[in-house]
Amino acid sequence: MVVTAAALTLSALPASAGAASTSDASADTRQVPALPQIKATARPGAATVQLSPGQRRKLLDQATNTAPDAARSLGLGHQEKLIPKDVIKDADGTVHTRYDRTYAGPPVIGGDLWSISTTGPTPSPTPPRRS
Repeated sequence: MVVTAAALTLSALPASAGAASTSDASADTRQVPALPQIKATARPGAATVQLSPGQRRKLLDQATNTAPDAARSLGLGHQEKLIPKDVIKDADGTVHTRYDRTYAGPPVIGGDLWSISTTGPTPSPTPPRRS
């Protein structure tokens, strides 16, 4: 993850920042500050479960069946549709579903999204209420 962030940071620099001419190379001594380190710990049960092809197909089928409900819960319009593309399941039962979004048929560029659900592929945009 740190390597990716570094690559993105360096690619955002202007072209002149990375290539100094040989005549003024000693005069240009700018240094790029180090990126901060991210310290994170995985939540218990966050390990990914290896799904068999049948288990993966079952989760994708569930996501396909609940995609219209998922689209409504996210406030998408009647011409927008969600098409499940991938599922990942954690050891604690959390299911991560990747959807592609379409509008009146064609795909929406940059419209893909992930839903994270502890009860199945249908996303819940608001946390459940506790009674």
